[in-house]
Amino acid sequence: GVITKQGISQDIHAIIDSIPTTQAVRLVLVDGIFYPKYSVLPEINGLSISGISEAISGQNLDVMDKQSTIASVSKHALSALNIALCQDGLMILLSEGVEAGIDFINIITDSGNQIRQPYHQITVLGNATLTIHEHQVLKGTSGMMNAVSEIFLSEHASIDWVKVQDPGAGACYIDTTYVQQETSSTYNVSTITLTGTLLRNQQYVSLNGIAAHADLAGLYLLDNEEQADNLIFIRHRSPECTSNQLYKGVMDGQSTGTFNGKIVVDQDAQKTNAFQSNKNILVSDEAAAFFRPQLEIFADDVKCSHGATSSEIEDSELFYLRARGIGKEKAKSLLMLAFAADVVEHISDETLKAFIVEKIEAKLKLNL
Repeated sequence: GVITKQGISQDIHAIIDSIPTTQAVRLVLVDGIFYPKYSVLPEINGLSISGISEAISGQNLDVMDKQSTIASVSKHALSALNIALCQDGLMILLSEGVEAGIDFINIITDSGNQIRQPYHQITVLGNATLTIHEHQVLKGTSGMMNAVSEIFLSEHASIDWVKVQDPGAGACYIDTTYVQQETSSTYNVSTITLTGTLLRNQQYVSLNGIAAHADLAGLYLLDNEEQADNLIFIRHRSPECTSNQLYKGVMDGQSTGTFNGKIVVDQDAQKTNAFQSNKNILVSDEAAAFFRPQLEIFADDVKCSHGATSSEIEDSELFYLRARGIGKEKAKSLLMLAFAADVVEHISDETLKAFIVEKIEAKLKLNL
């Protein structure tokens, strides 16, 4: 049923207990509202965490006003809507040279006619490293969230973010991230989409400093009438930057997966290396995959490639497994698990990786 403030504790604790603990800090948001009482907030020198509403009430808006780039991006209507209507979210600041890790549990409930609109701002200063393991979960039968995150990476800073999207049937989740990278900074993100009626993942990455690096990976396993849209925009503004995109989709039932990836290399961004790949498997005749890889290159000393494919499971591969006594449906599932493996391998934390593999196996009915 619907989570109410009066009866929230039991439901929240059940969700928290179902998610593996991988980091010292745990942040819990319900419908975009930060709940410190369900979070774990040990004191870590150099790590500052507060709710956006707390920052507003503390008149700490100068930082937001100076750094925020979204408010002026009127062409992104959903981001403008978020900025206009957000009630809460997270403000995270990691000081120079500090390493920290966060488990981020993002819960949405039956929303009725409401749209949850959290806004997060994350700043990682020079030579600092931040790890975030995010779990997007739905409690109930329907819910809608329009989340926006802004990430600022100073020189030699890095962030490693894994997003596990498993909100269940009925969820509508729009997740938009803006990233600004300075010299030699690193942005790694892996998005694993397991369920959801409609999910849209948008990444806008700007490589502003020399030798900045961005690595984006995504896996979407869809069934029934589920739909997942992935929109990636990477802009190379400075020399010697690198970016990689690897997105894979498995569509069954009447599901739809889309990938719209674009790389822009500015004239000053010489010695750029940029690669983009999208691969899809259509398990059923009614499933669909749409893809649009794009390159715009204004520099002459670059190495860039892009490509996208969709296909059915190869009969020869299926025959190989069936000839060894494996049933047809299990053979299909094993091939799909192998197809997903190189995206899952982007995840370095072994506990989280095992949790995700178990979820994928359940989706593919391999653990029955």
